[in-house]
Amino acid sequence: MENRKHILKDYGLRVTEARLTVLEAFLHSCRVFDHTALLAACGGRVDRVTLYRTLHAFHEHNILYKVPSSSGVTQYGLRGIKGHAPKDAPLGENHLHLICQGCGKIISVSPFLLPVIPLPKGFQRQYVDMIVNGKCVSCVRET
Repeated sequence: MENRKHILKDYGLRVTEARLTVLEAFLHSCRVFDHTALLAACGGRVDRVTLYRTLHAFHEHNILYKVPSSSGVTQYGLRGIKGHAPKDAPLGENHLHLICQGCGKIISVSPFLLPVIPLPKGFQRQYVDMIVNGKCVSCVRET
């Protein structure tokens, strides 16, 4: 509990039970969540409106990153928080996700070799979120 409180304070967020609950769900999983799955992971301790507000605050404060999908449902993943990474998840700011266009499954790939991306002079990169669209092994077998 104390660890989660420190994370929220370190990111300039007020500590609330809802924020602690949502953060706990991310810290104990190495997956991305959509709203519905996250509501279930929170075990009914957070209502839908509070969840939306919490996700918005976490994204604004760079605790979470968004993973858009072809279905239009946004999913969220935990950024690498030094000393507070999700179980079995690598630390780091760069994210690579494979999105299956057949079943919608999202697969996180790490570590991955970041390609060289020429940036305009003066632009400072903070992090890279990459998405590769395709078909997972199960969907490829079905075709």
